[in-house]
Amino acid sequence: MDNPIQPTKLYNSLIEMCIVVGMDQDTGLSPSSNMKKRKVKVNSSASSLYSTDFKAFVLGALSGQTAMFPNTESNIDGGPFYQVGAVVATPPVKKKKIKTRHSMSVLPGGGVMFPVSSQVFNSLPPLCLPEGGFVYEQPKDETVHHLVLTDIDGNRTYSCCLSIYKPYMAKENENVPGSYDLVYMDPSCDENAIKDSEYVKCYVPLCCCLISKYPYFNIFKDCLSSVVKDLKMDSLSCRTSLMQFISQLAMVPTPPPGSLGIEFNLNGVSNFLKPAVEPELRIVDLDLRYPFLCFSVDDVLLLISCVLTQKRLVFVSSKYSLLTLIIESIFTFIQPFSWSWTYVPVLPNNLIDLVEAPGVYILGCHICLKNQIERVMTTHEMGDIIIVNIDEGTIQKGENVTVHSIPSNIASHFKDWMKKATLQFDLMTANRPSISNMSEYKVARNAFEREFQSIVLTATLEMMARMFSDMTTHQGKLYFDLDGFIASKLDEDRPFYEEVCDSHAFGSFLEDRLRHPDRRDYFSAMIERVQPQTNRQDLRKRSSSLMASSTTQQTPSTPNDQCVDSQSMSVLSLPPFTLEGLFTGSFYDDCLNDLTEKMKNLENSSSLLLGNYLYLRGMFNIARGNRIQGLEDFFAVSSRNVQLFPSSLVENVLSELTKEEEAILQTKSFFGRARQIKYKKKEVENSRRDRKQVVTSAVPTSPLDKEMFKKRVGMLEIATSSATAEKLFEVLTLYRQVDAVVDPDVFSHFYEALSETDREAQGLNLNGVTLESGESFVMISPLIRTDRAMGRLIVTNKRLVFMEDGTHQCETVMWFEDVQSVENYQHYVVLPPGVASLKITSKNKCTPPFIACLKEDRNFWYECVKELIAGWKISAETKDTLPIKQASQNVMIAEALRKSDNPDLGTSHVLFLWKTPITSPLSDKTKKMLVWRIDPNPQANESETSTVEAMVYVPTGGGCGEVWCGLGSGAVVVIETKTWSFVSLLQHAKDRVSCLVPVGNDHIWVGSMDTTIYIINRLTKQADQQLHGHPDYISHMVTTQDDDGTVTVWSASLEGLIIGWDPVTLTAKKTIKLNKVKTLTSLISIGDTFWCVTRGAVLIVDRNSDGSDYKSLTASSDQGTVQSIDCMCYVSETNQVWTGIDKKGLIAVWDTNTHSHVIHTVESQGFTQMIHLCGGKVWAGGRDGIVHIFNAKNCHLEESLELHEDRIRSMCLTETAFMLTGPGSRDGRIAVWQTHLTKERTINEPDYEVVEQEIVKDDSNKSKRCFRKKKAK
Repeated sequence: MDNPIQPTKLYNSLIEMCIVVGMDQDTGLSPSSNMKKRKVKVNSSASSLYSTDFKAFVLGALSGQTAMFPNTESNIDGGPFYQVGAVVATPPVKKKKIKTRHSMSVLPGGGVMFPVSSQVFNSLPPLCLPEGGFVYEQPKDETVHHLVLTDIDGNRTYSCCLSIYKPYMAKENENVPGSYDLVYMDPSCDENAIKDSEYVKCYVPLCCCLISKYPYFNIFKDCLSSVVKDLKMDSLSCRTSLMQFISQLAMVPTPPPGSLGIEFNLNGVSNFLKPAVEPELRIVDLDLRYPFLCFSVDDVLLLISCVLTQKRLVFVSSKYSLLTLIIESIFTFIQPFSWSWTYVPVLPNNLIDLVEAPGVYILGCHICLKNQIERVMTTHEMGDIIIVNIDEGTIQKGENVTVHSIPSNIASHFKDWMKKATLQFDLMTANRPSISNMSEYKVARNAFEREFQSIVLTATLEMMARMFSDMTTHQGKLYFDLDGFIASKLDEDRPFYEEVCDSHAFGSFLEDRLRHPDRRDYFSAMIERVQPQTNRQDLRKRSSSLMASSTTQQTPSTPNDQCVDSQSMSVLSLPPFTLEGLFTGSFYDDCLNDLTEKMKNLENSSSLLLGNYLYLRGMFNIARGNRIQGLEDFFAVSSRNVQLFPSSLVENVLSELTKEEEAILQTKSFFGRARQIKYKKKEVENSRRDRKQVVTSAVPTSPLDKEMFKKRVGMLEIATSSATAEKLFEVLTLYRQVDAVVDPDVFSHFYEALSETDREAQGLNLNGVTLESGESFVMISPLIRTDRAMGRLIVTNKRLVFMEDGTHQCETVMWFEDVQSVENYQHYVVLPPGVASLKITSKNKCTPPFIACLKEDRNFWYECVKELIAGWKISAETKDTLPIKQASQNVMIAEALRKSDNPDLGTSHVLFLWKTPITSPLSDKTKKMLVWRIDPNPQANESETSTVEAMVYVPTGGGCGEVWCGLGSGAVVVIETKTWSFVSLLQHAKDRVSCLVPVGNDHIWVGSMDTTIYIINRLTKQADQQLHGHPDYISHMVTTQDDDGTVTVWSASLEGLIIGWDPVTLTAKKTIKLNKVKTLTSLISIGDTFWCVTRGAVLIVDRNSDGSDYKSLTASSDQGTVQSIDCMCYVSETNQVWTGIDKKGLIAVWDTNTHSHVIHTVESQGFTQMIHLCGGKVWAGGRDGIVHIFNAKNCHLEESLELHEDRIRSMCLTETAFMLTGPGSRDGRIAVWQTHLTKERTINEPDYEVVEQEIVKDDSNKSKRCFRKKKAK
């Protein structure tokens, strides 16, 4: 296969490189600089040899492409595993310059590049031989230990070190006393001959270290174990075996996250690479039983607490191998948290002074150093060290350290889980027949370990989820109420949470969650399972805390949440290795052919397995030099599982393409998306520098000007209205006009008063009153006298509630929408002038007035109640809940100002709604047809409103459904139609959402201006699949169904490309390219044709054509040729297509058979949206925000509904005949309209009276009146 690009290492290669460390005949034995001695019991002539710590050298460094042996005396032939020139050997150094040779302990530059940093490279020799470079008189067993290396950027690499001891004959160098020359001793050599010579037999350490980006600890151990015999051979044979071993291992890919494992055979041993279950989860390839075998469950929980609270930990053991494995197990237990401080799991003996370093760390060292560490702990500065003794299973704390336990209720759940786990394999198999076959034993053992792993991973994940399940209650947009979160915990648990929340790990976790609030990963799924379901409703959304003592109900988890059963896991077996190296590309070719063959059997399937195959084939293609084919595979991966898309690799490949490859790329369907990725890379980097900081404290650290103040109070949900925020700013700055800023102390005083109201809410128990959905606490009075009894007056955003003193029984005094009047009143029984009181009268004649003796608080309460009533009046007038929310916030702010000793003028200043007349009342017709107004993003401030670009209705059964709204911000908002309330906000698109279409019962396809189609799962709300076929932004999407029931999803982009997608395989099965079209904005399907709207014409396109031939219809009026066509709809009753043209209120009605048209003129500024209703009506949205209703038969304008303050950008019809209109960003609020008005039922009989009249927001959405029989006089 002729390929101009040389094959390279896989991006996801199992290993990065191999380092061989030790001493041999080329290096000899040279004393190390620390001159450390070891006590040995040998004869005097050889005592120096066995007691000296010798210097360890890098004997070899091998990657899949290059190899270097810096201390080899002769040139090395790398064939057939390395190409000519890829293996470098340093020329031999003369004996008289041996001192110069000794100074070279790291690899020279030489132009040879290796895939790890020089920092990692240089630090390896002492880590590979942590006890030092001692030689031994007697042979030693081979040992394995693991390393975790961290570079200056915090990137970690994982290593497995196999140490063996090779026999050599040593003789002291005559020129350099204390140094020894070595001669390899063949096992067949006669040892008796040595006794009579000057040489002494010794066993010299050699360590082979595999380095990888992935923590496959068990796999590395198994692979290295297969070459133990080869490493013990002479140097030439050892190097040859190593070159074959590494060149083959470097061609093994790691599997993508999911359920596809990779199997490969190396040196006759079968190895299986397990994938991570989720992209965010760690690869678990170690025995998680080790911590529980060495420590009690209580001590394991204590260790988890130590890591979460950032203690200084030193693990000690007589086995280096246990250090890394146990620490890494603890790290696995604390997911999704991660340790980012100093971490050296295997500390060389000569670096023990690092325990005296300042700051937080986790270190691991040999138990022989324990006494030295204890001496360090006796000093006051080092009294916070904790020694974790693995051999004895004990935890020894310094005198200055306090470790707070994990909350007892959470710990008890964890212990219950661990009671289900069996630690000993022999205990589990005690009642079973013995396993005589080694392969069967291995299978049984692996099954046992998987079962334990499943239990412990589920238990630890559930434990972490229980710790932080209520975080969402305290978070807003880039804000987290840290004090409120801690205050919500039980008193005995708060010290633990205070330390955890002060940790760097929690800060990183919190920032990630706040920046991706819509993410639904493994952790959020577990939180949903254990989320407390409180038995009482919160009185206020912006409450600083929940009652920690409230009873909860939690859903138990089940095992296998993180552990994929191997029986359900697919396996990809790699082809057998050949005696050819990576540079030939032959192994890559075999893998590519194998994957392509396997994919042919899956091409008609939507299985995620196909996405895994595409991912691996893309990796092999990139490594093979087929970069365009590799990019094509990666972009196809997005249609299967977007989480597998290797963004960083794609960015790098795109930046390295040649001009010839760039030209080929421009012909591909994914070119638009590729171009975006390439040119937005710098924009992303800039946005990272400029991104907003996460706030965890409500009180600012510096003075706030007006704009910063408005952002702060909006973020804290104190005031989402710009008018309220400005008036509060004026009060807190004492109405200064110049250089007005709010001082942090002033803000703190005000915010503490506001939070006091929240704390009062926590102690309330409204016996006898059930709060409605959306009802929240506003304020509470002190103990007062009323005309009913002594008690407290409680105000919610919907009603007044009276709580009687003593019994604490509550009753509803009055709903704000039922209040007739509020009066300042002097209440007395016998003696005037009485007490300053408030008299509240109901519209309901059967409800007596309520009198509250508020004394000096009367005027304040008068304004507060009037404010809330005004909010309800404005809401009823505008069919909008926003005024109610604003009025409630105004009252809470006024109460906080009063508590923070602001003058009455200040509190009155923020209560302004009741003093403000309604400037633009709705017409009677608009008010009658308008059902409700919806804020598609209730968390946003007024200044953050977005254009409602697209809407689509999706039924959910029972006459109910959801409306999915695409916003100009790129978000998708889901609104349920039973109560017209906000459900969720999803942020997947990188640019404006331009169109939506439901596909099947489970998915919504979202088209965006970023040229991508996002496929959102309706259940999980995740866009795990993406389609990249358009070079320009997606302008419209429709679905068609053939006679045989086959569904096709059609997407159109601005430059005239129409693609028909198979919704099952997610592949393009038809492409139509309209020539010379640059402004295709929408299309509808009529029969076998598409009617397409462009700026100047309507195009009729045969669905079965390639788009080269189409019919163009141009409308003309008395005023000349039409300048633009803005919208279109199909009227099936009359076989007509209506188009809104120009900005003059012109409608062109086209006959679908004859293609003739008639122009109708309507007094309007033009139309932007049209939708046809069964029943002979056409609703059209105008540029001026007016909704026009036409008779479909004669185009007669029947109604004009004025509401929106911006042009109408989207319309949607529900199955219950409600019309929704979405405006531009200057308005941003969706309107819900009745399309069929029902006459009100009127009862005029004199024996009945009206007792209640209200708007009932249910399925009927009709005004209801309640009647009852009059009482007899």
